[in-house]
Amino acid sequence: MQSATTAASLEFRTRTRLALLLIFLLAQSHVPSAHAAPKSRKVPSELDTESRAEKILCANYGPKRTQPVFKDAFSVGFVLVDFPDTRMPELAEVKQGLFKFGPMSITEYFREYSQGKSWPEPLITGEESFPKCVYRAPHPLGYYCEYDFWSNPLGYQDIEEGHTRADALRAAAEKHAFSMYKRPPSTAGITLNSSGRPHLVCYAYATKLVSPPEFEKFIRPEYKGLKKSYDKTQEAWDLYRPAIGWSDPLWPNSIPQVVVENGGGTVCHELGHVLGAPDYYHAPEKFDGIPGTPCLNWAYGPTGPGYCRYIYNAFLTKENYPTITKSGTCTLSPRNTNPAGSLAVGCFVPSAHPHYLLCIEYVKGEKEPLGNPGKQGLLVHVINTTLNSPLLGSPDICYTYRPGDPWFRGEGDLGSALLGKATGRLSFSTATDPGSRLPNLMESGVMIDGIQESETNVSFNLTLTPQPPTEAKYKYSLIPKIRLDGVTNVLPTSMHAKSTVLFRGEPVKSDYGFCWNTSPHPQVPTGSAAAGSGGYFPLYHRDRYSARILGLKPMTKYYVRAYARNAVGVSYSEEELTITTPSATQEVKTVPPLLDDDFTANWCIEKYFGGTLTSNGFPVGSCAVTTLLKLTAYYRDSLIPEKPKREQPIDCRRIHMRPSESRPPGRMKEFTAALFECAHLAKSTGMQQDTFGKDFEKTFTKAFELKPSSAAKLKPLENLTETTLHKLEPFIRDSLLHANPVVVGQYPPPSFGLTWLIIDGYDDQKQYHLVYPSGKDRDSDRKTGWYPLDTVLKETTEARVVFGLGMPPAR
Repeated sequence: MQSATTAASLEFRTRTRLALLLIFLLAQSHVPSAHAAPKSRKVPSELDTESRAEKILCANYGPKRTQPVFKDAFSVGFVLVDFPDTRMPELAEVKQGLFKFGPMSITEYFREYSQGKSWPEPLITGEESFPKCVYRAPHPLGYYCEYDFWSNPLGYQDIEEGHTRADALRAAAEKHAFSMYKRPPSTAGITLNSSGRPHLVCYAYATKLVSPPEFEKFIRPEYKGLKKSYDKTQEAWDLYRPAIGWSDPLWPNSIPQVVVENGGGTVCHELGHVLGAPDYYHAPEKFDGIPGTPCLNWAYGPTGPGYCRYIYNAFLTKENYPTITKSGTCTLSPRNTNPAGSLAVGCFVPSAHPHYLLCIEYVKGEKEPLGNPGKQGLLVHVINTTLNSPLLGSPDICYTYRPGDPWFRGEGDLGSALLGKATGRLSFSTATDPGSRLPNLMESGVMIDGIQESETNVSFNLTLTPQPPTEAKYKYSLIPKIRLDGVTNVLPTSMHAKSTVLFRGEPVKSDYGFCWNTSPHPQVPTGSAAAGSGGYFPLYHRDRYSARILGLKPMTKYYVRAYARNAVGVSYSEEELTITTPSATQEVKTVPPLLDDDFTANWCIEKYFGGTLTSNGFPVGSCAVTTLLKLTAYYRDSLIPEKPKREQPIDCRRIHMRPSESRPPGRMKEFTAALFECAHLAKSTGMQQDTFGKDFEKTFTKAFELKPSSAAKLKPLENLTETTLHKLEPFIRDSLLHANPVVVGQYPPPSFGLTWLIIDGYDDQKQYHLVYPSGKDRDSDRKTGWYPLDTVLKETTEARVVFGLGMPPAR
C-alpha cells in the first residue's frame, strides 16, 4: 500500500512538473527578452539625503504656499476609459463613484476643508454623448498593468515600458474626449478655463473585469494552452486578475488617475496633491524597514493632518496657526471651524531642538469623511522642519504622539492619542506616556496641563523650558541611536545579536550593527578591516536588525555593543554585554536555525527572476541558485574563490535580506547582482544538471576549491545513503555547532534535475532544520521545517552531502 502511494505521488509530481514546464516554456514565447535582465531603477531623490544638508530650521520655517492654487471654483473634467475586457458602469453610477466621498460630495468636502476658498466642480467630458464619450482602449487592461506570469503575462516588464504604455493611452483618451467635447447644458454654471476646457483633467478607469466568451478572444492568444497551476483542467484565463499599478507621479500634477468604483476618496486625495499637499502616510517599511503610522487616522483633509491647510494649501492664515514662544495659556477652536476667520485652530511651539516644531490641534465636532466623528481632545504632533519628504522614516514630516510608542515607530495606541476629559489624559510632560521628548530622544522643553474644554473651544497651559543645545550636543543629536537587545545562541565560533534602532539620524543612518572585542568598549574600526581581537558586523539595508556573527574563537571572552552611524558620526549602545564562547568539544544540545533571510519560498524572487533563463535553460529562481544565494548572504562573501574582475564588485555585506516588491530597486542592486552570479556559478559547477554525472564531484570541488578534511578523513562531497547516514551524522552536527550550514544535493527522479537543500540546525529531539530554498513551489510538498535526518533520503535515488561550502578560507 505504501509503495502504491509513493508511486502515485511520483506520478502526480511528474505530471505537475511537466505541466509547469509547459507553462514556463509557453510563457517565455510571449515574454519579451527584456525580462531576462531587469533594469535598475534610480532611487528616488528624496532618499538621497546623505549628501544633502537641509537648511530649513524652525527659525525660518513658514508656509510652503501663501496663495491657493485655485481660488473659488475650478472645474475638473473626467475622461472615462474602458478596456475590451472591462465594462463601464452606467453614467449615474460613474458620477456616484467619482463625485461623492461618503455622505459628502467632493465639492462640499473641499468647500469645508478649504475654509470656502477653493472647491472643484466635476464634470464628465463629453457627457452629452455618453457612452460615446468613453474611450475604448485598444488593449485589454492587463496590457497596461504590471507583468505577472501567473495572472497577467500581458503586462509591462519594467516601469519605463509601463509609463510608455500609460502615456500612449492617456494621450489617445484625451484626444478622443476633446474631439467631441461640448459644454453640456447641465454644466452651464461650471467655470472653465480660457480654452473652454476644464482646469484639470482626470482619467478614470473602469476596472470591473468580466469574462464572458466574447471577451476571451482578447486574452486567449497570450494564454493559449496554459493551464492553472493547481487545477490542470482549467485554462489560465481563469487566473486573469490584473490590477492597475501605473500612473504619473501625483504630486504635484494636474492629471490624477482614479478608478470609477468608490473613487471619490481617491479624487479628494489626488486633488489634495494638485492643490499642493504631500502624502502623509507612513512609508518606512518600504524605505526604512519598519512599518507603522505617524498620523493616520488623525488625518484631516486631503493627504494629511489639519495643519496641511496652512502649510501646503494656503487655506489658513498665520492668525489661524500662531507660533507660541512663551509660557502661558493658549486657546484653540476646533480645527474644522468654517470659516475660521481670525480664530486659532492650531498652534506651533518651537522645541529645544532647531529642527523640531510641536503642532497642537483641537479635535471636536468633526464629521465623516472629513474628520473623526465622535472624537474630542487635543492632538500633539511633532514636525521635522528639515525634511521635505515623508519617505524618510519616523517622524516623517509629522508624527502624532500616542501612548505605548516610545521609539516613534508609528505604533502604540493611536486611539488614545487625544488629550482631554474624554480620554482622561490631562497632561503632556516628561513624566507622561508619551513623554514630552523628540524623535532624536532629546527632551522637547514643552509641557501641557490644565486642559479646560468648553462648548466652543479648549484652553490649556503651556510651559516652555527649552534649552538650546550646544554645538557638540546639536551634532550628537543628529547621529542615529541604537539599543543592543541581546546576544543569544552562543556557539564556539559564533553568536546571534539583536538590536533596535531608536533614532534613524539626520541624514538617515548609513550603516548600523554590532562590534565586539576581547577588551571592553569595542568600537567600529576606522579602516576596512577589524582591529585587534575584535570585529564588527555592519547592516546596511534597513530591513534587518539582527545577525549571526561569525569567526569567533572558542573559549574566549568577548565584549559586545551595537553601533549606528551616518555622515555626521557614530554612536554606541548604552548596553554592553559580556559573553564567553563555549569549547569546541563541549556538547551543545540545540543549534537554532542559522540562516536568517527571506530567500526561501519568496514570491518576489519567483515573480521577477523565476521566469528568467540562464544560458543553459534553467530559471535563475531555481533551488540551486537560491541555495548559493543563501550561503552568499550568510557568509557575506562571494562563493567564487577567485572573484571575477568587475567594474563594480559585489559587496556581499549589502545583499538585501528581505527582497519584496516594496523594496526600492536601487537598494536591490547587490541582491540582483549576487543572484545572477549565483546563477552563473550553479551552471558552471553542474548543480543544475539532470543527474550526478561521473565528473560532477571533480568539477564541483574544483570550482569551489573544496579540499578533504584530513582530521575527519572526509571528502568535501560524501555519498549519503542509509549506510553512511549514521556515520556522517556526527560530522553534520559538528559542522552546525561551528555555525557552518551543510548542503545536500538530491536526485529525486523523475525530476528536471538535481534538487538542493540546506541543513542549518538541530534540536535535542534528533530533529534537523531542513531548508528547501526554491522559489515558491506550488507543486511540492517539501517545505522548510524540522524533520528526522533520514528525510533527506526519502524518494531520493542519490544524495550528496557537502561539507564546507561557503566557509571562509581563514577558518
